[in-house]
Amino acid sequence: MQVQGSEEDDFKGRLDHNWVTRWLDDIGLPQYKSQFDEGRVDGRTLHYMTVDDLLSLKVGSVLHHLSIKRAIQVLRLNFYEPNCLRRRHSDENNVTPAEISQWTNHRVMEWLRSVDLAEYAPNLRGSGVHGGLMGFSNVCLHQRYWSPGTTKTLLRQHLATHFHLLVGSEAQRLKQKCLENPDYAVLTATEKVKPRRLLFGGFGTLRRKRQEDSEEYICPVNIEMPKSGSFQKALRIYDDNLNQLEQS
Repeated sequence: MQVQGSEEDDFKGRLDHNWVTRWLDDIGLPQYKSQFDEGRVDGRTLHYMTVDDLLSLKVGSVLHHLSIKRAIQVLRLNFYEPNCLRRRHSDENNVTPAEISQWTNHRVMEWLRSVDLAEYAPNLRGSGVHGGLMGFSNVCLHQRYWSPGTTKTLLRQHLATHFHLLVGSEAQRLKQKCLENPDYAVLTATEKVKPRRLLFGGFGTLRRKRQEDSEEYICPVNIEMPKSGSFQKALRIYDDNLNQLEQS
């Protein structure tokens, strides 16, 4: 599914570093805007960003790494369209999994308000929780991170019921499978990424990476896409467009 040449780069090239700093607001990670701006991180840099790059930008949280990974995945699925993310309220009764993946952090907060949990919406500010994280990840987020405390059982059940209705049965089945895995461990907001080697430099070491580089991308180019029908339809459209580029 990879394409060589300037045609694919044109998609990513539409997103300059100013757009990326606004995108951090959309995915719920505004606390990193100054680092990304100083590093002049743009769409091409995002596409080939590595774990070490994020660490050099002072992004150390495991959850925030996962948030950025899934946010990049959403951009790829939408051809790096600058306006692909959904910020406004829509009818949750008719929303598709593909549309949920496009929800911004603010849109997720609006959803909490729509299910009568408005008092907990502010907990999501700076959390990195957005639609792509909710829809793509089989990782089960620690409920305390963005939901009522463990003593408020009815509220947690209320949230779980509406969340299951929102993401659908297939996504919920995958999350339940994750919970039943004997190697399952709770992902918390405080868990940190452990660097594999010493990092040298900082913002100046960020560069436009090529697909043949051997470093570990934060979002691998060949990452597995969701299995649901709406996602697979979008993926077929993505493949068709890439094939057309290869033949042009």
